[in-house]
Amino acid sequence: GRRASRSPGELLFEESAEEKPVRPSGPGTINGPLGLGLLLFLLSCGDKSTDSGEPPGPPPSFDDGMLGNGDAEAGEGAPAEWVPKTVSGPAYSHVWAEEGVSGTRSLAIEVAGNENESGFAFWSQTLTTGIPVGRTLVLRAKIRVSGVRWTGAILALRGDAENPPADPAELFVTTQGVEHLTGTADWTSYEVTLPRVTSDIRALTVFLILRAADGTVWFDDVSLHVKLGGAVESAS
Repeated sequence: GRRASRSPGELLFEESAEEKPVRPSGPGTINGPLGLGLLLFLLSCGDKSTDSGEPPGPPPSFDDGMLGNGDAEAGEGAPAEWVPKTVSGPAYSHVWAEEGVSGTRSLAIEVAGNENESGFAFWSQTLTTGIPVGRTLVLRAKIRVSGVRWTGAILALRGDAENPPADPAELFVTTQGVEHLTGTADWTSYEVTLPRVTSDIRALTVFLILRAADGTVWFDDVSLHVKLGGAVESAS
């Protein structure tokens, strides 16, 4: 049977992340070890930061949102810009999948036979320049799931006062506990909103996560935008 359920706040990025290769679904391979970082994943970080009272700075200059390769189309053997990691879960695999929404590629994670729901896996991208202080950010992604059991797919954004990120995070938002991305479902849009980027933030990290016993998740058209007024606009 399934073990006792955990609260969302118990989902942690531990120091002992296992290095795993990306498995492209098409030609090409990725070689070499992946660098490991210390990441803590907290559902509720509290208001530990203090705002300096400075007026919001100008938005950074980006042509299409703040992320690189949000449609997962670019790369040689592995998707450009995105870092794959597995935390204490030997059953997970990262796949640069040959299917997508706006193109022909997406970022996928697979797991099978993980009956204890051990660990989790994710794709991530960290931004350290052009942090839009004082702005509201909206992270969006299109997500498809197939045969996912238990916790499921998760979309998350964290902000850190240190670069590289160190525990605990100053800012954190997630779909976990709000959206239940399990079972089998076609491409659906999801989003999380970070109400205000405080002046101490030096790094923003996007996480595309799977924590499950079985199943596959695909992420595509991932974007991070500054929200201006009542509409979401590119930071341009």
